[in-house]
Amino acid sequence: MIAILGAGPHGREIAEVARVLGHDLFFYDDDPDVASLGPIRLAAGRPWVAGAAWPEVRRKILEQAAPQEAATLTHPTATIGTDTRLERGVVVAAGAHLGINVAVGEHAHVGMGATVSRDVRIGGCVTLCPNSAVAGGVIIEDDVFVGIGAVIAHELVIAAGALIGAGAVVVEDVAPGQVVVGNPARPLR
Repeated sequence: MIAILGAGPHGREIAEVARVLGHDLFFYDDDPDVASLGPIRLAAGRPWVAGAAWPEVRRKILEQAAPQEAATLTHPTATIGTDTRLERGVVVAAGAHLGINVAVGEHAHVGMGATVSRDVRIGGCVTLCPNSAVAGGVIIEDDVFVGIGAVIAHELVIAAGALIGAGAVVVEDVAPGQVVVGNPARPLR
């Protein structure tokens, strides 16, 4: 049995990974209409994963949960390369590919069909949306959101709190908290 902390669309996608792995599910959420067990609260004694897509919301969930109970979920159709490390609370969705020597930080989410090449470092509470692609040697710091279908070129640094828009093609480093969009990606603000 596993608890999904957050029952929005992203939480339901994570639930699909848990179901395929044979887990019975319960949802905690602040919205009583979608929660099976009530508001998000301490999940002591029960394995859990954070179900929020946005890193800042995921961080708020983490403040309320028992860290030692965080589960790591990897869909059976995902591929994980040699020397790749997944920290606690990581979720890897269907069809995702993590290459060799990749490190994925706590509570990061790798979406359906996302591809991460070799020698990549992914920080905590990062979201790689479906079909995003990260080339080799990239460093993605904490709390970064990478939109659907975005591409990050080789050997770049995506600094903490950055947001990469859907379909963006990133060919330069991204500053902390910066929002980039387009092809090639340019700062929005």
